[in-house]
Amino acid sequence: MTTYKKKSSYILLVFIIALVLIISSVKIFLPSNYFQLNIGFYLTIGSMICIVIIYYRNKYVSYLTINKSDLTVQNILKKEKISLNEIIGFEKEYWTSTYSKSLKYILIKTKRKTIKIYPYYNDFNELVKWIETNLTDLNAVKVHNEWEQVLNDEDIGMNRFERLQEVKKAKNIATLLNSTSIIIFPFYFFSLTRPFIIVPAIIIPLLSFIAIFYFKGIIKLDDFSGKSSERRIEKQSDPSSYNTTVYTYILGSIALPALILLGLYFIDYNVINFNGLWKTSLITSAIIFVLCLIRTKEFKSNKVMSYVSLSMIYVFIYGYAFFGALVLNCALDFSTPKKETSVIINKYVSGGKYDYYNIVIDKMNKNKPVKLRVNEDMYNELQINTNFTFFNKEGLLKMDWVSFDK
Repeated sequence: MTTYKKKSSYILLVFIIALVLIISSVKIFLPSNYFQLNIGFYLTIGSMICIVIIYYRNKYVSYLTINKSDLTVQNILKKEKISLNEIIGFEKEYWTSTYSKSLKYILIKTKRKTIKIYPYYNDFNELVKWIETNLTDLNAVKVHNEWEQVLNDEDIGMNRFERLQEVKKAKNIATLLNSTSIIIFPFYFFSLTRPFIIVPAIIIPLLSFIAIFYFKGIIKLDDFSGKSSERRIEKQSDPSSYNTTVYTYILGSIALPALILLGLYFIDYNVINFNGLWKTSLITSAIIFVLCLIRTKEFKSNKVMSYVSLSMIYVFIYGYAFFGALVLNCALDFSTPKKETSVIINKYVSGGKYDYYNIVIDKMNKNKPVKLRVNEDMYNELQINTNFTFFNKEGLLKMDWVSFDK
């Protein structure tokens, strides 16, 4: 029988000391009549400390015991025991998408329950070695099955060699699209380079959607399994050269351009007539989203985080459709601008993570006020009830927008 004890941690001690220091600072540095710390306050703080202590002791004071017939994990609140004969295998979960980064936990699975083993035990490397030697690596099994499914799919190629070439080609294209998105993203933060990334930001997601459909499910939107370790398999049964999952993921080449287009619109353009774009983008993005899921046969998980990922992907696709159309409407508009002058009737700063400076003009030919975003210097210079000169443009997609000298 072998027993592993979790390592000691000073997190709880640091928390309690910090709490005591905060309370002491309140009493020492604030005036005595600033507020009263009554008995209810101290009872609340005491209850919080007790809850933290119980949680800490339950999570970090634990023993894992392995004998000839079973595996037992015991802490203060509960004891879990599973027979070694019932164990199906194990899965590894990592903190980041890079294989070399730290292990989050190991899942020991049976048909009825799952036990999480965190890397806080003494002699954890010895424990991992025992797990890898005596239990089945479910990640590797799944990856092997995925490879076999793809390499036996006649829709992808005439033989296994052609299908393997298609997998390699898909991975290279996905890497290229994701890498290009990462490369152009920093140029968004510089006013001189922003005009040069408009076309790439619009084209890259389009190419990503085309790649998803062309490669028949090898390129996917995202990993909905919630097991990022599936992308980091070191060993597989067959073939030995396949050291990663057969699938590749392309969400970055959609999300980053969508963020770029959003930023470009809010910094450089003022559209005053959206011409039903909200509804059109909603329908278009929903169709693209559903077709991509159908094509890639994704999303078979019932985990909450999978639904969160699903929602975020749709938000990115919608953002790309909506803000891509707005930027395209303004950036590629070669219509003749009409010079107009109106009166500033209001100005204000809208807060949030960043401050946005706005003026409101009485646009004469539309019979309703129009809000425009300006920079801080213009905002301070422009005054209410003064004239403001701007250029009204038709827009490539027939959505009126306004430009002015900044």
